[in-house]
Amino acid sequence: KTREVFLANYTSGDVKRLRVIKIPKKDDQTNITHLINISKRDPNRQEVRTSNELSHPNVIAVVDNFRLGDRNVTVEDHFEARDLETLVQTTGRIWDFEKLNRIFKQVIEAEKYLVYEAGVLHRDIKPSNIFVNRQGLVKIGDLQQSAKVIDIKELTLPTRGGSPYTHPKLLEAPVTGKPVHASERTEVYAIGASLFFA
Repeated sequence: KTREVFLANYTSGDVKRLRVIKIPKKDDQTNITHLINISKRDPNRQEVRTSNELSHPNVIAVVDNFRLGDRNVTVEDHFEARDLETLVQTTGRIWDFEKLNRIFKQVIEAEKYLVYEAGVLHRDIKPSNIFVNRQGLVKIGDLQQSAKVIDIKELTLPTRGGSPYTHPKLLEAPVTGKPVHASERTEVYAIGASLFFA
């Protein structure tokens, strides 16, 4: 919703691969959540910085980036899959327990890696950021809101569409004025809410 996404034959040096290219849309001056999210940093640069430190089979890798005018374009590994939100909307809820278990076991493996090995919170886990291919391989993507656990001092509001999967305390914080920050618990909540959706 914040970037134009293209599947492209991408060449870098002598390497030619099918890649996913994400070009940020021009700033939406009417969307308050987007304006808050970009007010402190460029989320596209954040995604690249975080991805540079990650390597896991259940996390989509950013393999390149470049500037296009004032926008930071990201290039990702191509992963032929559909996001969980689209999958459920087109085929219905997943009532097969084994299939649901296979999907969310991989989501949890990715999260365990991010939190306990890389020290990173995704902060935007939701069905549209969980990708499932035909063989049942699952990867999480969109690390724009990610941050190192030790660096989280500020509240990041959920991205557009993320609210139903965001821990209620994070949603209430701007209204109540109580300082609340993303944590392991808010990540687990987002996974649970995504599971409930599926």
